[in-house]
Amino acid sequence: MDLIQVIDKPHEVVEAIFKHYETRGFEPSPAEQQIMQFYL
Repeated sequence: MDLIQVIDKPHEVVEAIFKHYETRGFEPSPAEQQIMQFYL
């Protein structure tokens, strides 16, 4: 549920996206990599 946010202002949307990826990183997690392999 931490991924769901209601944000009305475009610049706050961009800030939220960058904040998420600053803490998580841009590389897919092992689980995401496994899902991606299924679709390739």
